[in-house]
Amino acid sequence: MPTAMQMARSFADAALKPAQDEEVVDGTAPPSLWARITSSMLWKDSTATSRRFLISVLLLFPAVLLGLHMAMFPYVGAFFLRFIQFFDKIVALSLLPILFIAFGIDELSKVMLIVVGVTPTIILDTFNLTKSVPREQIVKAFTLGAGDFAIAYRVIFKQILPRVLNGIRLNLKAVMLFLFAGEMIASTDGLAYRIALLRRHMGMDAIIPYVLWVALLLFLVDLAMHRTESVHVDYAVKGHATRRILNGVNLEIQSGEFVAIVGQTGCGKSTLLRLILGEERPTSGRVLVNGGERSRPDRLCGYVPQKYSLFPDKTVLDNITFALDVSEFGAFSVLHPTRRKKMRAFRDEALRYLERTGLQKTDARKYPHQLSGGMQQRVAIAQALILRPPILLMDEAFSALDPATRSGMQRLIKELWRQSETTIVFVTHNTREAICLATRIIALAICFAR
Repeated sequence: MPTAMQMARSFADAALKPAQDEEVVDGTAPPSLWARITSSMLWKDSTATSRRFLISVLLLFPAVLLGLHMAMFPYVGAFFLRFIQFFDKIVALSLLPILFIAFGIDELSKVMLIVVGVTPTIILDTFNLTKSVPREQIVKAFTLGAGDFAIAYRVIFKQILPRVLNGIRLNLKAVMLFLFAGEMIASTDGLAYRIALLRRHMGMDAIIPYVLWVALLLFLVDLAMHRTESVHVDYAVKGHATRRILNGVNLEIQSGEFVAIVGQTGCGKSTLLRLILGEERPTSGRVLVNGGERSRPDRLCGYVPQKYSLFPDKTVLDNITFALDVSEFGAFSVLHPTRRKKMRAFRDEALRYLERTGLQKTDARKYPHQLSGGMQQRVAIAQALILRPPILLMDEAFSALDPATRSGMQRLIKELWRQSETTIVFVTHNTREAICLATRIIALAICFAR
């Protein structure tokens, strides 16, 4: 076992002495320290390995986009999912001879080994992260006028990006493992090639510093990519036998009405609301809004769900202007030349709605987690109303609030309804709340038909 002094001397030689292919010209001035470092064997090996590593990591991002699209678009998921799951079970190193035959022993074969080894895991991780985004946020985005691509890139991708980067960070060791396998088997430079070469000469005094140098580089990359992640706990719900929730419902709501729907838990109040919204389709019968049958959520119906549906990665102001922004500019708004000028007008309008809901301008720069439950619901109402939808659907929107906050929100929604003449369908368990707010009350009973 070499001593610490021997290892330090070997590392200094690797870091400061010219590589074997460097020509030393007699009679010239001694090179500077930086020139000695950049012409050293350690520098050349580190540069070669870093180049392959960076290219491989960059090629993982198309895998992230594929996982996002597989979760967002069912036809893409149905086409790719089984293939990716099967490919994830293949031992990547067993493909190394095939890659050398197909791509030769140059750079491409080493990069492809990393892509084959790590890409399926990244795709499946991104797929599962996308599926974990609350359904309420996706439905809310549809009601705010966002299309599929706008939701994919402006709502979901921005939320899951820190966790996707964390997944890539956790796979860095696997990336380096496959890279080292390729360099050791077929390469003429790189850190793994140098370690394999030194092993032949039993150069432990140089091998150990090289291994520690690789660990240091990986540690620095890991440190740069580190993000603090929130922890989620999901519980599976066992399936139940098929049961009819709504049976023979015939309902007509006039423009400008404030309709409250009350009933016991499980009677179908929220189901009826989702049918009007277009999130669900009836087993039989039709749901018509303005004479058209509902097929999916859109900006015709504003939506305030029971759960807080604000986008957690956006400020209060950005949550409210999201509808105007995506309606005007679509999924890739940052590329639009007139966006900056338009956004000033959008923010002014959003601040007016913020004040109408009883919040202050100082709240505009806060994020949802910095607001109380009542304040979040006020923002959600402003977010839904800024597009002036003809219909506003509220699914037990005040149920999680304390009595004082709930009373204030009831007065607010009643006042906003009188000012805007929007048609409101309000689901609640509270009969007194329904009597105070609504112009008409619809009571549903539990249907026991199967």
